[in-house]
Parts: sequence; C-alpha cells; structure tokens
Amino acid sequence: MAYVQYGENSSTGAVSVTLTGVQNGNYLVAWVVCEDNSAAPTLSTTAGSTGTWNSRGAIVDGSEFYTGRISDAVATATGSVTIEASNQGAFQGLMVVEIDNISSYDSSATIVSDTANPRTTAAASPGSYNAMLVGFATDWTGSNTPTTNSGWTDIGTGVDSSGSDLCRAQYRLYSSGTGQASFDAGGSGACFVGHSFFIESATSTTTDVNYHGTNRGTLRGAHRGVG
Repeated sequence: MAYVQYGENSSTGAVSVTLTGVQNGNYLVAWVVCEDNSAAPTLSTTAGSTGTWNSRGAIVDGSEFYTGRISDAVATATGSVTIEASNQGAFQGLMVVEIDNISSYDSSATIVSDTANPRTTAAASPGSYNAMLVGFATDWTGSNTPTTNSGWTDIGTGVDSSGSDLCRAQYRLYSSGTGQASFDAGGSGACFVGHSFFIESATSTTTDVNYHGTNRGTLRGAHRGVG
C-alpha cells in the first residue's frame, strides 16, 4: 500500500492531468478547486481507462466564489490516463494522485473550509485496517502554500488561481485509531481541506517506500513507491 505518483495542472475552463504508466486496479484520487460557486466541477476520463469517477465530497464558499471537490476512480487498464475537470469556464486547479494495493474506498471522506492553524478535517476512523489517508489542502485566499505536518508524507504541490503553488497533497498510513488531514498554512486565510480513507488490499505487503520526484509539468512526483 503506497503512493505511486501525482500530476497537477491549472487552466481557465476545462483542465486536464495525464498520468503515465498507471497500473490496472490502482486508485486515482482527484482534488479540484475552481473560482466558481455555482457548481462544483465534474470529472471524467478522456483518455485511457478507468471506472466511474465517484464524488466523495464537495464544498461551496458563497462569498469568495470558490468550490472544491474530492473524487476517486479505479484504473481498469495499464497505461496513460488523462483526467479532465470541467465547469462553467472559471479558473481551476486539478491534482490527481495514484495509490496502489488498495481494496476499496472507505466511507469517511470529508472536505471543509478552515481558518485555524493547523487547518484540519474532522477526525474519522476507517471501517478496517490497514488504511491510507490521502489529504489535500488549497489556500484559496491566495496567500500561503500549505505545508505538511509531522507524521505525514508529502506528495507535492499544485497551482491555484494566482499561478503559485497554493495546493498540497499528502498521505499517512494507519494500522489503528483515527485520522484527519492536517496542514500548516500560516496567517488567517481560509483553506479548503479534504481527506479520503482507503483500505489496504489483503494481498498488499504493506511496505511503503516513497520516492518523490521533483520534476514539474504535466506529471510530477513520477518516481514510484513499492507497496
């Protein structure tokens, strides 16, 4: 059970991320935030093969004209996969994380808006163990890039509307207890913070070896973990 790779991109209107070498059966976890409070973005696979994209949570901030969504889908073939987030034409940022040796999504995803420090989601317990919690945070006020807290493994950053790295993804493995996404962002600006729990496959070795690439572009963090 391990993090494999992630990609990120941002654009006005539809935005897409392509991951190469995705393995059949691996989970793809997507985080998208857009400058439009009329409707949360929808996700689709435009190249490659996945199952249905399942929305696990969405949030709207009516005063600042932002929406966020966390979703996941399972790769149904090995190869490149392109994921697209669409909306009404507003600027949006998309991050997609691949994780392996997962048997299922657990019914404990959440997304909140938080101004406290650290920015956190509510604590939750997975239905069984071992489990992986994938967390995301976006400082949609545009002032700080969230940072990873102790006990978490950083995945990488993504671009928000200002053109800076204002989004971050991270993960943590749990063999017991409760978990919650936790980020430091500084200041008092509001962040969207979300998490999803995923249950380990019975055939997993539970080895977690993390190799984080530093290349930027369509695909980031492309070195593979072994799980």
